[in-house]
Amino acid sequence: MTQHETYETRTEITIVFPASGATDLTDPFTGRIVIPHRVELGLHHIVTPDEDRQWAHVTVRGPRRLKSGGPGHEISTHGWHAANQREGYREAAYRPDWLTQLVIDHWPDGWSPALVELTATALEARRG
Repeated sequence: MTQHETYETRTEITIVFPASGATDLTDPFTGRIVIPHRVELGLHHIVTPDEDRQWAHVTVRGPRRLKSGGPGHEISTHGWHAANQREGYREAAYRPDWLTQLVIDHWPDGWSPALVELTATALEARRG
């Protein structure tokens, strides 16, 4: 490869799965409450001559819980790839166990569980 040649290899996977029976989830930034209906797990891997990076994102979607207690329009809450959303948010927001378990149950082979702040040992133990 000459000095001026460049390339980029990009792999992106999005896995969508239901969040049936999950408890309401409060967005730590907006304070809005989501009635979870589905979870989106996005995995990304980019390779260039200068870098090789991977990242993940976890988004929960569903109707907003209204003050009346009923469901409203669909909204989403992001950043749940982190076990604790602490940077830039009003207060610490720990990923609930039900969401961690759903991510584990749908985690594809070949991707590092560290992308969602889990160890391989924890992943295997919880899949158990």
